[in-house]
Amino acid sequence: MLPWREGTVLDGAIANALSFCERVILVTGFRGSELHQRYAHHPAIELVHNASYQEGMFSSIQAGVKHIKARHFFIALGDMPAAGAGVYATLWRQRKETCLSPSISRVGVIRYCCRFRLLKK
Repeated sequence: MLPWREGTVLDGAIANALSFCERVILVTGFRGSELHQRYAHHPAIELVHNASYQEGMFSSIQAGVKHIKARHFFIALGDMPAAGAGVYATLWRQRKETCLSPSISRVGVIRYCCRFRLLKK
């Protein structure tokens, strides 16, 4: 795992998510056992292994969505350690009943937002 500040990039991303959210669903794939060992003790992190991780990021989103209990939620990547509570708070204030993507110009993001409606079927 990539080092970042006092821990890793993923540590930073999780810590920032938990500074606004009460729980994180961490979907693992490649090197999943290493991540399970590192985060299994954390009471606010639910670990979900995506056995189909080779199929791409959307398969991980599908695996994680099955464990969501809230009406509104964030999907964030583990390589975003600088997205702090302020980012989550800003997005939360903009929430609607549809997908809100803060980076539509990013390759692939709009494709995932269009597919979210399929998750409920």
